[in-house]
Amino acid sequence: MELNFPIPFGWPNYVSKLTASPGKLTKTLLIMKLTAILLLSACLQVSAIGFSQQITLKVKKKSLEQVCLEIGKQSGYQFFFNERLLKDAKKISVELENSTIEQALYACFKDQPFNYAIIKKTIVITKKENVSTDVIMEYPQPPTEISGKIMDENGNVLAGATIKVKGRNETAIADENGRFVIAADKGDRLVFSFVGFEMQEVLIGERNNINIVMKIARQNLDETVIIGYGKTSVRKNTAAVSTLRGESLSNLPLPTLGDGLAGRVPGLIVTSSGGGPGKVPTISIRGGETPVYVIDDIILSEFDFRTLNINDIENISFLKDAGAAGIYGLVAGGGVVLVTTKRGSAGKMSARYDFSYDLSQPTILSKKITSYEVALAINQRAANAGELLPFSEEVLQKYRDQTDPLNYPNTDWQGLTLKKFAPQKRHNLSISAGNKQLQFYGSIGYFDQGTLFTFNTNWLKRYNYRMNITGSFEKIGLKTTLGIYGVSEELRIPSSQYGSGYYFIWGHIQNRSPMESAFADEAQTRYAAGADNPLVEMDPRSGYNRTENRNLNGLLNITWSVPKIEGLEVRVNGNFRQDQSWNKSWSATAPQYSVGSDVPLAQNTPNLSAGAGSGYSYTLQALLGYDRTFLKKHTISVLGGYEENYGYSENLSASRTSYLFNIDQLFAGPNAGIQNNGSASENARAAYLGRLKYDYLSKYFLEGSFRYDGNGNLFPKDKRWGFFPSASLAWIISKEEFFDLFNQENILNYLKLRTSYGTVGQNSNAGNFDYIPGYSINTQAYVIDGQLVPGFGNPGFASPDITWFSQESFNIGADFASLNSRLSGTFDYFYNRTINYLASPSGVSYTDPLGTNLPTVNSNGAFRRAGYEFSLRYNNRIGNLEYNAGVNFVKFDQLWEVNPNEDSATLKNPSTRTTHQTGYYGAGLHTYGYYQSAQDILLNPTLSNASGLLRPGDLWYEDTNGDGKIDEADYRRIGSNTFPRINYGFTLDLKYRSWMLNMLWQGSGSRSVYLGDRIQISQIYPFQLDYWTPANQGAQFPRPVSVASNGSNNVATSDFWIVDGRYLRLKALQIGYDFKKSLLKNARFISDLRLILSGTNLLTFSPLNKYYMDAETGSTNNYDYPTQRVYSASINVGF
Repeated sequence: MELNFPIPFGWPNYVSKLTASPGKLTKTLLIMKLTAILLLSACLQVSAIGFSQQITLKVKKKSLEQVCLEIGKQSGYQFFFNERLLKDAKKISVELENSTIEQALYACFKDQPFNYAIIKKTIVITKKENVSTDVIMEYPQPPTEISGKIMDENGNVLAGATIKVKGRNETAIADENGRFVIAADKGDRLVFSFVGFEMQEVLIGERNNINIVMKIARQNLDETVIIGYGKTSVRKNTAAVSTLRGESLSNLPLPTLGDGLAGRVPGLIVTSSGGGPGKVPTISIRGGETPVYVIDDIILSEFDFRTLNINDIENISFLKDAGAAGIYGLVAGGGVVLVTTKRGSAGKMSARYDFSYDLSQPTILSKKITSYEVALAINQRAANAGELLPFSEEVLQKYRDQTDPLNYPNTDWQGLTLKKFAPQKRHNLSISAGNKQLQFYGSIGYFDQGTLFTFNTNWLKRYNYRMNITGSFEKIGLKTTLGIYGVSEELRIPSSQYGSGYYFIWGHIQNRSPMESAFADEAQTRYAAGADNPLVEMDPRSGYNRTENRNLNGLLNITWSVPKIEGLEVRVNGNFRQDQSWNKSWSATAPQYSVGSDVPLAQNTPNLSAGAGSGYSYTLQALLGYDRTFLKKHTISVLGGYEENYGYSENLSASRTSYLFNIDQLFAGPNAGIQNNGSASENARAAYLGRLKYDYLSKYFLEGSFRYDGNGNLFPKDKRWGFFPSASLAWIISKEEFFDLFNQENILNYLKLRTSYGTVGQNSNAGNFDYIPGYSINTQAYVIDGQLVPGFGNPGFASPDITWFSQESFNIGADFASLNSRLSGTFDYFYNRTINYLASPSGVSYTDPLGTNLPTVNSNGAFRRAGYEFSLRYNNRIGNLEYNAGVNFVKFDQLWEVNPNEDSATLKNPSTRTTHQTGYYGAGLHTYGYYQSAQDILLNPTLSNASGLLRPGDLWYEDTNGDGKIDEADYRRIGSNTFPRINYGFTLDLKYRSWMLNMLWQGSGSRSVYLGDRIQISQIYPFQLDYWTPANQGAQFPRPVSVASNGSNNVATSDFWIVDGRYLRLKALQIGYDFKKSLLKNARFISDLRLILSGTNLLTFSPLNKYYMDAETGSTNNYDYPTQRVYSASINVGF
């Protein structure tokens, strides 16, 4: 009988005994069969038991068999394997000195297609793919106490490491000696984690004692990177892609997702628009146009992105060059933001509840001067103009001592209209459950944002919901995901006859003089007469503007890995969406009174308008992919697909005016003011797409993609399809032999060069069906028998040759790691050139014929943008303290090669033209400062309309063209760009035992902010009192004077009123404590309990601070709801 058993190395005597004694052989075979069963379960996961033997190896391209023999000689361990198994083994090159047995085994087996297990003094080797990694317990067994010890690679114990039974709430924490005890079943897996170290997962098997050696976390080159219509890895990525984990934004008090992105990603520029409910930041990638947002492979809107529940986000990828974004074709000119949401996972059901309560206040709130100081300033202005003083000493005294506040008030408008803090809160509940065949994830979220206004008449409420069910059918290679998700958001803003929106209310809070009364009685029960009273505007008796937006999405993903054809995959994605919107605007004004009167003054009658919209859209994708490695060297990945999208929407609106009754319903309005309207629209697009990837030895990479896009709404039949190709290359230099020295010395452990080139499309300025003549509807075109009747308006000129324009994109970059991969980073240079802009020749090169604008056409316009970005990250650990620091930076500039909207006269003026000019504010006068004497005025040119009206202390302008007068011919480019060309961020994350702290500093470089008229000519802020006098000739402001009294000299457009808007801001700060790692480490009913204190926009350093302006919004008159400093307390509970 021939025996075909594995030959154990180091057992020659034992083998001879087997062949010498048939009687013993039968017994031995039985023992070996039983042992084989135990070995099979043990081989399901690498065992990491620590031993004291020291291994020293220095081999290069040796066989695995030779290396195992040498390890066996040095350690006394025996290897057990099948000789035929080793034919798939890779050659080994390794250098080890005084390493433990597990360190040596890890170094030798980490790239091998084998598992190994240590059973006492025996090391058993099995093939990975022949071992099932799922253990199914037929009968439940009582939990067993599993104990062990956790150390790092240097033998240091890791006190505070977390041990968790996968799929269960059972958790333990290693004690000060690194030891742990946890109750688990033999079929369970233990997950070991510790800050700064790679997570490990171990199958318990038959063991009661498990010792773990954890490795310091380094740059994970095999980490998955989500890209358009697929995924890759950090190692194989050839394009400019940055990723951000959703967990990095958790627990921050963010009204929208975009508010948390500034300063975290290189090349990403986020600008706040203010802090009021409903305010939305703008997002730009490398200074470009608005990016396209893709959520779970479906192109959606900016509204869908900003209203995402942050707790539902798994990760976000930012595709920045054509190599990454090109596969999205015509919509990808501004880059792509690609979001992947969470899915369920196998394991027992887990639930998580998150709650936070926030208090917000303006990052900077202006200080105001008193009514007495305002009166003095007005008197001074009159004196400077040679006029009579408006306020006598008696009146000044009344303003000063406030003996008659109704007639001589000193109103603190900010104190009356604003609370100290605005509240906001959020709740989120998520549930995850599943097994190998079916996984579930569901969540609901609620966000309630209040206002700083005294009355609760301004708020935003948002509801999110999401549910995903994933089914896996391994036998046929099928995986399906069914998802339902949506959002409902409602916003209320006050509205009155004085205006609607933040611009009006905040403008009136800032503009209203303290000399104006807020109330008409001393009891402060009746509002005083006067326009633009902000208390009246926000009063609940005044009107409102309410909007509500809802959407519901149904998502279906089907992935089929075709059996018996390795690497072939078919994917079908579908998304159906329904949208609803509703708006109601009630313009009414709370009663106002004359001082001493109880009779309301006459006001504008209320008006009401309402609108409703609904629509639906669907997206279908069919994708075929093939990914296969040949001869262990050549890997080819092919993707081809088709995508189409269709959308339809309609809306209705109605209004009535001059209401007699204060009833905010349409039926209550008079028939004479009835109006109604409505519209409907549809759109469609389709595309064919593809991608080909090839890599050789995971060292050299080539990738190409294309998208063939079509849009029937915007372009004529023969112009509606466009082809957008891209290509990219990458080379991992650090895998070359000549690079080994740099790696060994830790100078550079990893270096990859990559470059890309391609084209993407843009279609801004293209209107629906501009390519065919269209008649407009005029509802009041004619009068027939005394009645208005509708008619058609004249058609505009069609654009039969219109098509999209394109952007050429070039990128070259490098990814690297150094200092044993503790330091890692990226560097990219980018160059984008956009050509054939859509523009109309009207007013530029031609005169409009027949009073109708010329059609939009593809012009010779060309625009380019170039710059560079980089990021650096360093992570390390000192004892139990883990720290991770990062910095990112982007700088760019841009110019028009040919501006299609610039007329020939401007183009010929080298001082003001925009063509071939980098960033500047605009055109204006250059100033020398102030006229200090009458002689300065007499001997120098002056503005023609200010002749004879100037006095010392007025602004002195430069006669740039030397013609002896100051006028528009002296205009030159002034200031710098209004959008910052430099943006940067710095992050620091600290973790110590149960504590965590992280912070984000974010800032921007110089940009020009032009001070508004309220700052130029009013006296309402303390800094405006620093004006020119003979004793204060170096003042911040010119002499106070009315605009008319000096011919508007001091308010002419000039560089005097430009200030630098650069800033540095502590964007986010968090400190938290994990009770599960300390006080509750033995509590089995709870899996997570954390308390986190957070803050955003806590500190700001900027030249704009002295003008009480927020550095991000730069509202030039402080006429907008300011950016908020937010304090937050959050609690996370997991079960």
